[in-house]
Amino acid sequence: MTGLAIALALGASILFGVGTALQSSVAKAGGSTLQWGLVRRLATNRRWLTGTVCVDVGVFAHIAALRFGPLALVQPLALAGLLFALPLEALMGERRLSAAQLVAAAEVVAGLAVIVVADHASRSRPEAPPWLTMVVVAPIVTACACVGIYLRDGGVHDPRWRALTLGITAGTCLGVSSVFVRQTLLEVDATGATALWSPSAATFAITGLMGVLLSQAALASGRLSWSLPAQDLTALLSSITLGAVLLGEMPHFGAGVAAVDALALIALGHGLGTLAQRAVDPDSHT
Repeated sequence: MTGLAIALALGASILFGVGTALQSSVAKAGGSTLQWGLVRRLATNRRWLTGTVCVDVGVFAHIAALRFGPLALVQPLALAGLLFALPLEALMGERRLSAAQLVAAAEVVAGLAVIVVADHASRSRPEAPPWLTMVVVAPIVTACACVGIYLRDGGVHDPRWRALTLGITAGTCLGVSSVFVRQTLLEVDATGATALWSPSAATFAITGLMGVLLSQAALASGRLSWSLPAQDLTALLSSITLGAVLLGEMPHFGAGVAAVDALALIALGHGLGTLAQRAVDPDSHT
């Protein structure tokens, strides 16, 4: 099932990347807001609707991937969407990718490959009790909501910082949502379809919706490269951490694996940072 999980996760990341780039090209013209008016305006645009279909199909592919693989395997592959989103955004903006960006993309691919291979195994321990789940998740969701309201009311005026902050907040919500998607699927295996009406299912629906709205506001705030790398990296870190704490899905650790992971994360972080930095100035091609 591991191969199927990887295939589905990669397919989801491609759909996410293409869909997000299409949405971003339209959302920036809609104004930066978290209100439903933004979605209503965008819903009449054919390019945005096409991007939304891609993202929606990607969501189902991602859920299916979590059905067949643990968070530590599936979530890192979501970062591959950047390799499609940022070049497509540059193409639609009539900008060309520099050699540095191509090298950075190669770093991201290499880092992802190493992490997936090194962490293909995971070990389980007993799940956290329900009270711990609420103690951990409730403050996170509340903080994301407060940040969203603050930004909606104009708390940050610099579009770069606004997009970055919204991207981090959206990524946190989406990471939490992925954890509870995985939890709901495990509950379905154990108890049947009644788990679809469980608190876990409600939590992933609420946090997922929050993540989508925050992500759209981030896209409307500025260039995709300002928000998407932060969003995807935050989603990865939050989901892996919460998956370990709440679900007991622990990556396979060892001295050798930890050292390899550290090098892969350095390459991955450097590549993401370069992709974001080089895309800030549309006239920079070096």
